[in-house]
Amino acid sequence: AIAKLPARQRQTYELIKQQGYKREEAADLLKISPETVKYHLDQALKSIRASCMAQSNGSVIAIICCLTLIS
Repeated sequence: AIAKLPARQRQTYELIKQQGYKREEAADLLKISPETVKYHLDQALKSIRASCMAQSNGSVIAIICCLTLIS
């Protein structure tokens, strides 16, 4: 799901969720505003959530794995 995100959403997700940067730090690195970082992260999380839910077919284990990606 993450690999299929648009580039800016993927970069934002990786910086904040995987590397632990704060929104302001990610904004500086990406040379965009913190509000734009928030927008890209929100969109990325919605896309990941939708992709995971579509692929889970109601499996509790699959849903839990998806939730770890978006928390």
